[in-house]
Amino acid sequence: MPVDSAALLKGLKPILKGLDADLLKRAKDPGVEAAMRVSWKQERDASRTGDAFGTWRRRRCHQVSIAWILSVVFVRTLEDRGLIAHKRIAGEGAADSESQFFTMAPYLTARDYLLFVFRELASLPGAADLFDA
Repeated sequence: MPVDSAALLKGLKPILKGLDADLLKRAKDPGVEAAMRVSWKQERDASRTGDAFGTWRRRRCHQVSIAWILSVVFVRTLEDRGLIAHKRIAGEGAADSESQFFTMAPYLTARDYLLFVFRELASLPGAADLFDA
């Protein structure tokens, strides 16, 4: 079945916009901002960016948003092809997996669940470089 890439992009735009907004809000947290300023300064000193910090931060958040989306799509691809033992995002057993996660750690968020899934995949051969910390 051919993929309707235009429809896919149209559907992903609001998700990307929401992720961008959430990450930018998180990036303004004093601790996160301080760490980002260190990275920005290193890139600026190495002549890898000439952007002002605010522009650099917004672009970095956008890159991270895209990385989150691509990571979830990759996990779904592995699930659909039967290449991982347990479905975590969609399909038979995925809802149970997520429910168990939140039963064990009700104070965590959907972000934490995805990080758990990515860490789990990082233990697989060939996926470590994609999902390492």
